Formats: sequence, C-alpha cells, structure tokens
Amino acid sequence: MLEQNGLRVFISYRREKGGVAYAHILNEQLSSLGISCFFDIRSMHDFSKDFEIEIEKNIRISDYVIILLQNGSLTEREHTDYFFKEIRFSKELGKKLLLLPIGNGFSWEAQQDVPEDVVYLKKLNLCMPLQVENLSESIYALIGMMKEDKRNLHYLMLLKMRSSTAGN
Repeated sequence: MLEQNGLRVFISYRREKGGVAYAHILNEQLSSLGISCFFDIRSMHDFSKDFEIEIEKNIRISDYVIILLQNGSLTEREHTDYFFKEIRFSKELGKKLLLLPIGNGFSWEAQQDVPEDVVYLKKLNLCMPLQVENLSESIYALIGMMKEDKRNLHYLMLLKMRSSTAGN
C-alpha cells in the first residue's frame, strides 16, 4: 500500500451479497483520488503469502479501516471469520473505524446474533450509504470525514507540541 496523499485505508467486507463488487468500486474510486487502499483481492498479488499476516500488517499501517456493512454481515459465520478478525484486530490496535452501509436497507435492528465483543460498533456513526445511485456523493462524504479527522488530529498534535515547548 503506497501512501499518495497521506491517507491509507483498509477495506473490510463480506464477500457475499455483492460485498466484493462494492469493495472493488470503493477501492477504484478512492485509489483514483490518490488514497492508498488495501483491498485484499486487488492488493495481494501473491496469495501464497500468509493471508492473516498480510491482513494484520496492512491494518497496522492504515489510518482508517472502512467496514462495509449490509444486512446480515454482522452475524459471525465460523471460527475463521476474517471479517470479524479484521474488526477485532482493528479495535485491539485502536484504529479509526468508518462504517459504510452498502446497497439498500442496512439497519441495526435487522442485525441478529451480533457477537458481544463487536456490539460497540452500534455506538459509532454510520457514513452515508454507498449506493450506485449516489456513488460520487457518498465517496466524497467519506473522504471529507477522513480529511477533516486528520486535520483535527494534526491540530491537536500541534497544540500539544506547543504546550510542551512552552513549559520548557
């Protein structure tokens, strides 16, 4: 994942119900705007590498983890569910999560059997839904959220540096 404009994202998604197609669209749109993306199908050229190690490495270096949500996506499938492994590892590292509903009709109420350790996602704000009809609008809203958040972080770091040098 090459950093082009200062933003690095990891795209986490379910492969079913069009999840791959939406992840692909998101990857293409963000990449075309200079945002570095990790999208496993596109980014991992050598699948003989340890998949889990590559996933963890790319979550570590990402500024944001974008979680694509659709109805039913928060029901754990099996013990080796990579979608939940990515969410749990991101939380463990304290990564910033952006929840991006895809398609029509995502609702928290429709989510059943959500594992206890990821219920906290309900407390996070959802981004504008990513739909074919409003693709550009939702992509720019997502980028705006990331850039604004990054500006706020830089401002806070600058204030912290100023206050620490003022005390010397």
